[in-house]
Amino acid sequence: METPAAGPERLLLHELIRLDLDTEALVEGITDLLDTLGRPLDDGVDTADHTVLRKTAAQLETVLSAHSAVELIGRRGELAAPETHHVVETNETTDMPANTVVKVIERGIRYRGNLLRPASVIISSGKGTQS
Repeated sequence: METPAAGPERLLLHELIRLDLDTEALVEGITDLLDTLGRPLDDGVDTADHTVLRKTAAQLETVLSAHSAVELIGRRGELAAPETHHVVETNETTDMPANTVVKVIERGIRYRGNLLRPASVIISSGKGTQS
């Protein structure tokens, strides 16, 4: 006979297993990224090459975004929200609508629903190009 606590305990166990699998996938993905970054270094490739850096950054973003508990905040073209974005500068010389992210200085991170840090961004004033 099943005890009344067995139902909630089973749900908790399933959640812990899911979180553990997510964490393992994250660690594996970051390790793969380190390998990707290390190969050019070991082969003597100029790491100042923007292609290598862009590929590495894209791979890291993919790894982090695939983790169910991690949300990256701050992308060019999105609207800045006071609760998730820290505006460090307003750009007066862009054709983008007001409060649109023009440049991301530092990505924001939400982990398991908690904001760890807001994105630091430069936004458009919405005034258009000035002469």
